[in-house]
Amino acid sequence: MYAQLSVAHRFLSRASLRAGLEQVFGPDDRAVIERSEVCSANSEAWKKLIAYSIEGPTYRLVCLPARNDELQVIIEPIGDEIRRACQSAWNGLRTALTDRPTLQSGEVCDSGSGRVVMTAQTGFAVELRRSEIVNLTIVGVASAIWVAIGAFTFARSHRWELFGGALPSLVGGLIGIGTAIAFWRGAAIRWQE
Repeated sequence: MYAQLSVAHRFLSRASLRAGLEQVFGPDDRAVIERSEVCSANSEAWKKLIAYSIEGPTYRLVCLPARNDELQVIIEPIGDEIRRACQSAWNGLRTALTDRPTLQSGEVCDSGSGRVVMTAQTGFAVELRRSEIVNLTIVGVASAIWVAIGAFTFARSHRWELFGGALPSLVGGLIGIGTAIAFWRGAAIRWQE
């Protein structure tokens, strides 16, 4: 199994890209291309395309610039679980590329067939759609609307009681949104099979 990520970033020259990646992951190791499951079949052709490659204790990382503002990344786990390897690589890529790189697409593919097994996403909307967060958020938003309507209509004389009764759901909604923001800022990759 291997993963392919497409990462958008600010405009970088090939040399700047390599320098940023080397600062985070270590020096470029061209021998990784020959050990790679994906790139070893035609390693000489791949060497011309690949801007950076490295092998760590848990994964191989191969980076190919698609454009000056987009990077194609191949991640091959070495004894590590693919999701953990991808998250580790993504965290490093976010540091190396600075200026808020975004995951355009992510796929885990079966090495034998090339078939897509899982897809990856990041972002605030992805976090809000998670079932454990969406439920809290919907209840919190619905309660806030109910309190706003009630405070000016049927519960005008009992605003504080209405607010006190709705407080647990309002807090739950804030916790849901706060959790989504925390995971979004941490750039957690969410996988879908």
